[in-house]
Amino acid sequence: MKLLDAESMRELDRRTIEKTGIPGIVLMENASRRVFEAIEAIVGGLEGKRALVICGKGNNGGDGFAVARYLMNAGVETIAALAASRKDVKGDAAVNMSVFLNMGGELKPATDAKGLADLRRTAAASDFIVDALLGTGVKGPVSAPYKKVIEIINRSGCPVFAVDAPSGVSVDDGRVFNCAVNADHTITFGEAKIGLFVWPGAEKAGEVYVADIGIPASHSRETRSKVYLTQPGYVREHVRERPMGAHKGDCGKLLIVGGSRGMSGAPALAGMAALKIGAGLVYLAVPKSVASNVERKLTEGITISLREDGRGRISSSEMEEIIARSAETGAVALGPGLGVSPDTRKLTFKMIESVSVPLLLDADALNCVAVDPEILKTAAGPVVVTPHPGEMARLAKAKTADVQAARLDTARSFAAEYGVTVVLKGAGAIVASPDGSVRVNPTGNPGMATAGSGDVLTGMTGALMAEGVDVFAAAACAAYLHGLAGDLAAEKLTRRAVTASDIVRFAPAALNETLSEEC
Repeated sequence: MKLLDAESMRELDRRTIEKTGIPGIVLMENASRRVFEAIEAIVGGLEGKRALVICGKGNNGGDGFAVARYLMNAGVETIAALAASRKDVKGDAAVNMSVFLNMGGELKPATDAKGLADLRRTAAASDFIVDALLGTGVKGPVSAPYKKVIEIINRSGCPVFAVDAPSGVSVDDGRVFNCAVNADHTITFGEAKIGLFVWPGAEKAGEVYVADIGIPASHSRETRSKVYLTQPGYVREHVRERPMGAHKGDCGKLLIVGGSRGMSGAPALAGMAALKIGAGLVYLAVPKSVASNVERKLTEGITISLREDGRGRISSSEMEEIIARSAETGAVALGPGLGVSPDTRKLTFKMIESVSVPLLLDADALNCVAVDPEILKTAAGPVVVTPHPGEMARLAKAKTADVQAARLDTARSFAAEYGVTVVLKGAGAIVASPDGSVRVNPTGNPGMATAGSGDVLTGMTGALMAEGVDVFAAAACAAYLHGLAGDLAAEKLTRRAVTASDIVRFAPAALNETLSEEC
């Protein structure tokens, strides 16, 4: 599903109005009707309910006044509040405000201390609130009185329906600069917006519904975007069923390099995940002292026992052997349980410079790279990095909080600067390509915040790369399947009980569900 920023959506609206001749007020009417229908479907019987519709001075407020009119006609005791002066409401928004007032609608000011106190009482007495305050126009911190209005909405305890976007969320990238409405449902118009699916904005949006407001399909098709939400159809395009005549060598050979004393589980998890998602052969290059543990944990893998340093980590003297082995595989995953030392840093840098097949860097390989990310610019082949927010912060020389506040921009900027595909893990994983293409992942849940979950993603991504899937598509598809496996595990076991091994166990079910869905 295509995701648009605010400017692209405004351009789409403009073309609809100017080229098709559909007046803006008709689009506003269609939009408000869709919001009302969503409220009616979710709330159920509306007659006798009490609603508070909070409006701003712009077109989002105009949508709100029209929604208030529909609610009144449905028997809802409706109060509208305006966080601006009436004289500042212009154009189509002013028309809808006048219609609401002409119908006998009650409009209260919400600009000064008295009005805000009244708004607080009204919100507390309402059955639900409609947020039509700011919409998609947010570009920076929310100022007064809007900030205070948002605080009142969030403290009300009422279900909240956001019109087009929760006030305070940047639809361009999901940022929340200082505050935003916590919506339970967001009804957005025409096309899905980026910030409703990228965290932290996605958390504020709640359930998102994309409403058809009459924009011609031809105009929508002409609107370009580089940001998409990964859906099952995309996975089916890239992850194919095996042909009848396939043998194990046709199904992808993956080399996983990692492990260290006390960390034999990480490469074993990655290897099992790779096999469960379809890899034909998985090689695990690990230190000699942990090789037997890895073999016991993963009987289907092929273990390569390597010399090690004095602390049970792979010795840099094995670099040439590992690089030679890499040339015989379809992809390499470096990092699970690797450990950080001068030897593993040398190994990581040498592999980046020498391995020509797709190379995935995770965990301690990323911690090695963080010392000097410029090494990524010397890569001999395609590179995928899969950092969690803390690792991303180390790579980007930033604070973790700053990474989380601007997940999309952080991933996209790093991918472009260093020429790598970035998988920024966490809620709504971001997969960014060096060419600016982005895939936002909709699957997954908090139960996946568990040790080893990242190793499972490494194995799944590596397996898809090894069988020849383009690295960007492999990363996006693996993120989707990984998250779906976690969702299936949580549904069966509860979120609190999910382990990385459970994600592996449910990976085949996730694959089956995705590949068997109708197009």
